[in-house]
Amino acid sequence: MNDRVLIFHNILWSHYKAAVFTQLYKCCTERSIDIHVVHFSFSDKGRDNLGPADRELHDYPFTVLSERKFSDMSAWEKIYRSLRALHASKAKVVVLPGYWDISFWFLLIVARLQRRAIILTFDSTENDRPRHWPIELLKRLFVSQCDGAFAYGQRSRKYLQTLSMPDRAITLRCQATANDEIRKQFDVSVPQRRDIIERYSLGVHNFCFVGRLSPEKNLECLVNAFATLQRTNARARHWGLLIVGDGPERARLIDLCREQGLQRASFVGGVSWRKVPHFFAASDVLVLPSTSEPWGLVVNEAMVCGLPVIVSNRCGCTEDIVLPDRTGFLFDPSSSEQLRAHMETFVDRPTLIARFGAVAEGLIQQFSPTAAAAQMLVGLQRAIKTE
Repeated sequence: MNDRVLIFHNILWSHYKAAVFTQLYKCCTERSIDIHVVHFSFSDKGRDNLGPADRELHDYPFTVLSERKFSDMSAWEKIYRSLRALHASKAKVVVLPGYWDISFWFLLIVARLQRRAIILTFDSTENDRPRHWPIELLKRLFVSQCDGAFAYGQRSRKYLQTLSMPDRAITLRCQATANDEIRKQFDVSVPQRRDIIERYSLGVHNFCFVGRLSPEKNLECLVNAFATLQRTNARARHWGLLIVGDGPERARLIDLCREQGLQRASFVGGVSWRKVPHFFAASDVLVLPSTSEPWGLVVNEAMVCGLPVIVSNRCGCTEDIVLPDRTGFLFDPSSSEQLRAHMETFVDRPTLIARFGAVAEGLIQQFSPTAAAAQMLVGLQRAIKTE
């Protein structure tokens, strides 16, 4: 009989998870391991303008528990439906999506009572948000009941270690984007670069941000840094700022750009993930200024398209894929002056764009869905042996 694994995940909408789960299913099938993924919902709030969940991306066995958005499901509904799915499965190994929802705690308790091996999917880092000791104690309790963890990167691993997870039980690099599809869409869009620039009144060169326009993204810092750069460096007047995304800060940020007198700052709104490479084709450097970011998958996506990156040192991906002076730069998100200085480096030395971009494109191949699935397989096999 094949070994069985049951993976719980919050929403089907996540295209990057679709790519990883699809590759994991292929790896497991070759080794007589049956996996089934249980998604609580199809999508969640904040994604309405990003398109519906694309079921065709998910080429693996899965179930969706509810038609409602994840945040609209009651605690009772999540608990009841997920426990039913757990009870119906004969899985030796159960993979949980975190500790932040009460239903995950019920799954943990029941799976532990049933003596199933438990793996925790973990993307948090110690400094991605303020920490409070009562919550940290609860996290430590949750982690102590897990047999292993899938960590996104070095910072996640270090945080798990502070929560008393043994290093030998941690599997790294379990996150990736749909690299091949993103690059395909980028290559199709590159010949349209001039048209995109004209359509959105951008510069010959452009800095780009992609993500939700919300306070933790720290976009005021980016706007202020870009405005100062344009006022103080004549070369920067040929550069534009492209902001892709939507959210509660949109109107305020547009007003801020007007106050700063920015002529080449363009807000294009929220777009589907397949449309993002279209805007990367008109961009030269990605900037992610977040004050809180467990990983920052948009950095992966930009690097797949050969863009160098300027990333806040609060983002979880920094120790794994942001190599200072090789793939881009790191900065303190509280300092718009640091950000401005790094942006100015590309303005003054545009030959670095291609040089850094080539290194970035090569490095990110190590973070493909196939590589992530291979890492997860190692963790699953270890849990199966110890179950």
